[in-house]
Amino acid sequence: MKMHGLGNDFVVLDGRARAVRVTPALARALGDRRRGIGFDQLALIGPGEGGADAHLSFWNADGSTSAACGNATRCIARLLMEETGRDRLSLTTARGKLAAVDAGGGLTAVNMGPPQLDWRDIPLTDAMDTLELPIEGGPTATSMGNPHCTFFVPDAEAVPMEQFGPRYEHHPLFPERTNVQVASVTAPDRLRLRVWERGAGLTLASGSSSCAAARRRGAAGADRARGDGRSRRRHARDRLARGWRLDDRPHRACLRRCDHAGVSGGRDMSAPVFATLGCRLNAYESEAMKAMADEAGLNDAVIVNTCAVTSEAVRKARQEIRRLRRENPGARLIVTGCAAQTEPGTFAAMAEVDAVIGNAERCGPTPGRGWPRVSSARPRGCWSTTS
Repeated sequence: MKMHGLGNDFVVLDGRARAVRVTPALARALGDRRRGIGFDQLALIGPGEGGADAHLSFWNADGSTSAACGNATRCIARLLMEETGRDRLSLTTARGKLAAVDAGGGLTAVNMGPPQLDWRDIPLTDAMDTLELPIEGGPTATSMGNPHCTFFVPDAEAVPMEQFGPRYEHHPLFPERTNVQVASVTAPDRLRLRVWERGAGLTLASGSSSCAAARRRGAAGADRARGDGRSRRRHARDRLARGWRLDDRPHRACLRRCDHAGVSGGRDMSAPVFATLGCRLNAYESEAMKAMADEAGLNDAVIVNTCAVTSEAVRKARQEIRRLRRENPGARLIVTGCAAQTEPGTFAAMAEVDAVIGNAERCGPTPGRGWPRVSSARPRGCWSTTS
């Protein structure tokens, strides 16, 4: 049968009652959009293993295999739910065991499991920091059972994916090739994502790509704030909500730079100034927050966008906050970002800090929920965070 998730299309074969043998040649023939059926991925449903309801295997249009395919898993989960009348399923793939649930309103959610962040698991050819690869543009590398190379750019629409995608799909750092994404932060909890899939080419959507990009956007801070492990990623065709576990932490500190240009002692500021701690993902996020902070009237504020992937990152954030207060005694000092979400009390207890904003609260300037109306008199210990 033919199925699709947000335009990401699949041919699905059912091998539960009778064994189906898929070869690379068969996958290529079926995947030919002119002479065959055409698809981004071919999925085979097999008998369940280890107590699971079914086992899923995947092939790309070029005949290569893939350990994971989030959208195909979601589509097949819906098919099996309608077949059995159940609202929860357990499926196995080469990625491992995945839980699927009926999310209501015709939506199906799949827990894709924690991302793999070590260079060996992706895999890469050499040991390196997967948060910023030694490639022009400093992309990240993540595995969701299949490798992903994610570039965070100011405007995803401006990237010529037909040329950009193949160049990095076959980059020598990725011995098994890679999926390629370009993502731009359009709001604190929203990404614009375009995808070039390994072995398939330009696609309208990709579930595993969405998970990889959302996880790498800045330690998934906004997702923790929502409390349901989901973030919103807008594809060419629609928005996609997808769940995954957040019980892992990156293995390296991402505290790479602090941009405090324009912050100087005693200066009369006419617009909020951001001090960005962490990787380039946080830098793009700060750009997205500037208009919101300005609309909230924080024109005399220094806003520290923190990183929380290690205790060292949190320690350096506190150190930077003290320095900024010494240099800007009259400014309102507001702390936000991942460290503010995970350790609000740590920063609220600092005498230098006027307010702590959780990741969900900063999504808009609505009083009581968005950016706080902190008095310029700087009431010590005044802070706000999500419940």
